[in-house]
Amino acid sequence: MLLLEKEAYLIDHELSLLGTNEKVTEDFLGGNWYYNKERHIFYKILKKGRKNSKICYFESFSEYLKYLDIYKLNEYIYTLKDYKHNVEEYKNY
Repeated sequence: MLLLEKEAYLIDHELSLLGTNEKVTEDFLGGNWYYNKERHIFYKILKKGRKNSKICYFESFSEYLKYLDIYKLNEYIYTLKDYKHNVEEYKNY
C-alpha cells in the first residue's frame, strides 16, 4: 500500500497478473475482497514492527517509485515477445 497525504493506493501484485483466478477477479470487481494477509511473505516482519518505525519500511520503495521511468518497460515487453510470452494486455507507450 502506498500512502499519500490524503490518498492510499493498494498495489496487489497477484491481481495484476494475467491468469489470475477469474472468480477472485469477479469478486474483487464486485466489491468483495478476501485476501489472506497472513500468507503475505513479509507479514510476520510487518506485524512485529513498532508502529512508529513501520513508515520507514517503505521509504525506499516510495523513492524508487518516484523515479520510475515507465517507458523502460517497453524493453522488457519486447524481450518477452521475443520469447513468445503473451503480452497482449500491455499497451505500448
